[in-house]
Amino acid sequence: MARVIVDFTVCCRRDEIYLQHPGFGAPFVQAITDELVSVLGGPPDVVFLNRSEIRPLLEGRVTTLLESGCGDNPDRTWRDCLAGLAEDDRVEFPGEDDLLFIMPFQGVVTRSRLEGFLQEIVAGRITLSSRVTAVNKNPFWLYGIYPEFREEGVVRDVNLTKLPKLGAVHFKEDAKLELPSLSKINGSHDLPKVYELKDSFAHIPAALAGEAMSTPLKDLKVVVPEAGKSKPHLFYMLPILNCYPGVPLSLGRSTGRGT
Repeated sequence: MARVIVDFTVCCRRDEIYLQHPGFGAPFVQAITDELVSVLGGPPDVVFLNRSEIRPLLEGRVTTLLESGCGDNPDRTWRDCLAGLAEDDRVEFPGEDDLLFIMPFQGVVTRSRLEGFLQEIVAGRITLSSRVTAVNKNPFWLYGIYPEFREEGVVRDVNLTKLPKLGAVHFKEDAKLELPSLSKINGSHDLPKVYELKDSFAHIPAALAGEAMSTPLKDLKVVVPEAGKSKPHLFYMLPILNCYPGVPLSLGRSTGRGT
């Protein structure tokens, strides 16, 4: 059994779009919460928020609402949520139950993706989900465009056939430590997949909750949950997660019916 903690904390200007109404269906936070209830069989135990407009949307849908006290911090992760639980007197911590963190602003949350993640949980280890990096954010492509060796303002040529080689799953800059087997690179679409560790799900066994803040990456179980057949919310169909965190996003005003 696990306590379910959902984080609806707005961390950057980009996140504000999740509070907009697309013109049909339930607002994003309600739609995601209702989806979680249908998958988990009950309301989330705790929801973190830092915007007043989120609170009324979740009344009756969540057991406990907590202010996250978080400002602009696009690097917020499950560890920040864990710290928030530990600091709040209204929540027993660490408690006897495992912790399941769900962060809809950090990665895609769908029924099949959550179900796939739950099947990958490893007893006795912290389990995290990851997602594929957008092609043009691929660190190998960026390495080719902006090589790190410069001299007197002149960028030297880079042999794009000798970029780092990817293993099964790499995260962030770690992939640059290995080298190549690509005969030719015509564009970012030719590069192997790279995965982002920052994503929507994290599972922490109750016995590890007290030490989870300092657990190194090598001791974590990282999985890539399949998208499956469940339809994602409209906002996930837009490339919001690939946009710069500081950019303000807006759906704009409707110009009439059918738009």
